[in-house]
Amino acid sequence: MRSLSLAASGLAFAFAPLGALASGTLVFSDQKAEAGVRHQLGPSLVGNAGLTQSFAGTDFVATQNRVYNASVFSGRGYAHHGATFLTPGSVIGAPFSGAILDACTSAEIYTSGIGPYVYEEAYGMANGVIEFTLSAPMNWSWIGGWQGNTHNTGSYNEVLAVHELIEVGSGFNHVNQTRSSVNGAGNWVEFFSRGGSLGPGTYRLTWSHESYVLGGHTPYGFFPTGYGGAPLVSCINSEFRIWNIPAPGSLALLGMGGLFATRRRR
Repeated sequence: MRSLSLAASGLAFAFAPLGALASGTLVFSDQKAEAGVRHQLGPSLVGNAGLTQSFAGTDFVATQNRVYNASVFSGRGYAHHGATFLTPGSVIGAPFSGAILDACTSAEIYTSGIGPYVYEEAYGMANGVIEFTLSAPMNWSWIGGWQGNTHNTGSYNEVLAVHELIEVGSGFNHVNQTRSSVNGAGNWVEFFSRGGSLGPGTYRLTWSHESYVLGGHTPYGFFPTGYGGAPLVSCINSEFRIWNIPAPGSLALLGMGGLFATRRRR
C-alpha cells in the first residue's frame, strides 16, 4: 500500500479545488476494526476474534491482527482502520472540515480441516461512518485510491468495498460506489477524484472495506476447503475535505490574473 498512498497524495495536490478550507459540525462518528479466524466445533464457533470501536469523534487508528492455530485448522484475519480529522481536537459537536480516511483488510486460512469440521472462516472488516452538518453551501472533494483482489482456491474468497456520501433525510447519493471481487473475478486498483457542492443539511460519509475466506457449509453454498486467501486484500488511502465556495469577485480576479499571464507570455 505504500506506493498507493504516495500516488494518492499526489492526486490530492493535483485536484485540490479552488476555495479555502471550510467547516461544518461533526454530529456522529462510528469507527471500527474487526477481525477473526474461527471454525465450528459442534454447535459453537471456536477461534480468535476481536473488535476495536469508537464513537468519540476523535482521531481513530486501530489494528486487529487475529491469528489462531489448532491441530488441523489455522489462519489469520487482519483489519486496519483510521480516521484522522483535519480539525485539531475534533470531538462530537466540534467543527468538521474533513478527514484522512484509510482502511486495509485481509484474511487467510493456512490449514483447512473441512471434513472433521463443517465450517471455517477468516475475516477482516474496517468500517467508518462520519456524519456532519452544514449551515451554508460548501464545495467538497474526496481524493485517493482503493484496491481489492481475491484468488480462486476452492474456498469462498471475497473482498467488498463501499464508499458513500449521502444527504441524510433526502437520501440523495453524492457518492455511491461499491466494488467486489469473488474467487479471483473482479479485482481492481483505481485512483479517484470526486467532488461537487453540498447545500445546508446533514451528510453521512461511509468507507467500508472487508475481506472473507470461508469453507464448508457457507451462506454461499458448500466449499470443500477453507484453505487460501492471501494476498486477499481490500484497501483505501484517501482524504475528504469541505471547502468554502469562492465569492464571484475572487473568480473574477483569478480570471484577470490568468489573462495578464497570457499577455506576458505573448
